Amino acid sequence: MRFKNYKNSYTNDNRIYSKDEMLDMTVRQIKDRAEEFIAQHRVLGLPDESELAGSDNVVHVESYTRSDGTEVKAHWRSKPGEGSSNNENQSPSKENNEDGTPTGGAARIDREKEPKNIEDLPKNNDKFFEKERNNPQSWLMRKNAEKNVNNPDAKLFMDIALVNPKNVPSTQDYQFVSSENVKKLNERYNLTGNKEIPNHYDGFEFSADSPTAKALNNSSELKNEIFNETKNYNPQTGTFKSDKLEIEFKNDKNLQYSFGHMTILNPKIKDGFVTGMGYDKYDFDAMYGKNFKNVSKETKNLNNSAYALQSSGHLNNYYILVPLKVKI
Repeated sequence: MRFKNYKNSYTNDNRIYSKDEMLDMTVRQIKDRAEEFIAQHRVLGLPDESELAGSDNVVHVESYTRSDGTEVKAHWRSKPGEGSSNNENQSPSKENNEDGTPTGGAARIDREKEPKNIEDLPKNNDKFFEKERNNPQSWLMRKNAEKNVNNPDAKLFMDIALVNPKNVPSTQDYQFVSSENVKKLNERYNLTGNKEIPNHYDGFEFSADSPTAKALNNSSELKNEIFNETKNYNPQTGTFKSDKLEIEFKNDKNLQYSFGHMTILNPKIKDGFVTGMGYDKYDFDAMYGKNFKNVSKETKNLNNSAYALQSSGHLNNYYILVPLKVKI
């Protein structure tokens, strides 16, 4: 019976968090409870307040003040049931089969069965992501679609992170790259320090004809950023002094919310075009404190929401590679 006799495997406590509760928390609170959220999500997901309120298997605890003065907010707890206090009697999440393995887009796909020729791959994953949004558990994807209705790349990147890169089919626009290739990529592009791709990151390499590549190549903001770097260009060699150009998107909302900060690897100039590989890690750091006082409230809220999802295990990190050919 759903919710009954539940205990969190990380805390051994019977408290159940709702998604409404999580969204009301600060970034710091969510980060502190990340392991607790992940443990609950594996068994129960994050139910709505309405689902908990309509269940006979939970108890609502009103807010109160402890003897030491600590205020405890109202919350939900599982009712005890017959049998041992474990999670074996829990109904599977709607994202899982009866045996607990993922279903639908949450099930890891067989990459060996994907077509080897790009032309044989689907043009895009619109239908795939739309099906995922219709899953009752996929409220985050529906929220993402609402927030980024005018930001196609920001919407796509977040959809991939929410479904999990391992489970997203390759298309003509982007192909999955396994984490097994990380070492080679780090060596090829001399990625070290904070630029290094973590060993467990999977990624996607976009095609030159993809909408994402076109959005970058046609971006006036990117052109201006590159033009400012031409002072570091050596016309004799056709290369820049550095093998990396750092780009910050501040005006184009789509590129700001999808890439934010991007690195151009191995930039070169030839025949009036700057070529290179656009690279970014899709991960988030919290934006709070005086270091971010000049960042807009909207940007900070969106970033910190993504950081909270990342900290609570709902957002999967990966890397992105996009071939660039920018006319200057």
